[in-house]
Amino acid sequence: MAQRESLAPFFKALEDLEEGRRTQPVRILQIGDEHTAGDRFSGRLRARFQERFGNAGRGMLPPGVPFEYYAPTGVATEQTGPWSVHADPGSAEEPVGLSGVRLSGGTPGTDLSLYSEEGFDRAELELLLAPEGGTLLVQVDDGVEQRIGTRGLRSVAFVELDVPPGSHRLDLRPVGDGPIEILSWTVEREGTGIVLDSHGVLGATAAVMDTWDRSFVAAELARRRPDLILLSYGTNEGFDDGLDLDDYRRRFQEAALRFAELAPWAAIYVIGPPDGNRYPDACPVEDREAAETGCAPLSDEELADYAALLETASAGGACRWHPPPNLEPVRKVQEAVAAADGYAYWDWSAVMEGACGIDRWTRTEPPLALENRVHLRPMGYEKSADALFDRIMADYALWRAARLPAM
Repeated sequence: MAQRESLAPFFKALEDLEEGRRTQPVRILQIGDEHTAGDRFSGRLRARFQERFGNAGRGMLPPGVPFEYYAPTGVATEQTGPWSVHADPGSAEEPVGLSGVRLSGGTPGTDLSLYSEEGFDRAELELLLAPEGGTLLVQVDDGVEQRIGTRGLRSVAFVELDVPPGSHRLDLRPVGDGPIEILSWTVEREGTGIVLDSHGVLGATAAVMDTWDRSFVAAELARRRPDLILLSYGTNEGFDDGLDLDDYRRRFQEAALRFAELAPWAAIYVIGPPDGNRYPDACPVEDREAAETGCAPLSDEELADYAALLETASAGGACRWHPPPNLEPVRKVQEAVAAADGYAYWDWSAVMEGACGIDRWTRTEPPLALENRVHLRPMGYEKSADALFDRIMADYALWRAARLPAM
């Protein structure tokens, strides 16, 4: 299936929005690893779409402050007291949904707050009901506190709050009569436009989806009804030297198929991982950042016995930055799955001009990537998001032109 054809459901939603035929926001869902969790890439993408098609609000977020230095764009969140954050990408023991996070608390003084400078007209909480569940007090700005009980059979509940138009602050306070478990909170604006929900888990691979509760995800997708789903994994898989690529293809295909089955109305867009580089531990630490160290892809000889190379790199002249051997194969697997199953695909590393691109991005002025050659600086994520947005808009323009009657 051609790229533009695979995105047709999303493009039709955008066209209906522009032509005034759509009364609901067009929704985008991005899930991924730490590149998504930081919300710099997704935040820029959100801003570009909302500039073009209208701003329908910040959307659905993981609750509270799920990890240190969490700084979502568009809102500020605070968390006080002993909340327990469940966001382990390798654990299926604790139920989570799309956000990859479950926040548990309940004693007085364990408060949460969300502030939006642009304001919101509606807000929603996604809570877990439980037989021993407690009561949550919710206040919007300086309004009257709303009492929400979470006692019931174990299930997920979406609670629409009473929100005056143009509200800015949301405060949550457990009463202390039982545990509170929160999967997400949402703030949006009335009217049409774009909403982009983004959920990332630090250190995650696509296998993180195996830890999600399918019933939670099915309910969330039915509630949010995203028109476009962005799958952005691959960095952590690419740095796994023991990765079984055949097994990875099967698991990635199954993960993407879950979305195709649970959200058959949505277009799916696979984002191949950006470039990432490694420096052998056996090499002198003081040379890591030296300009002459540079970066070069691995040769066939180096790939043939990579484990030995990492152990004795200094003896073989391999003391340089290089893309790990499985990073490009992971991209190829994702691209092949997308082509076989009718999803769109975008190679993030192409924006960085391929292998060793992230090394070059550390040397720009100002730098676009961090010195670890894995993560980007805000301007690097913005440059990347701009490239994806431009690609989508170019395909959208071609799709619309192809629909015009011949003159």
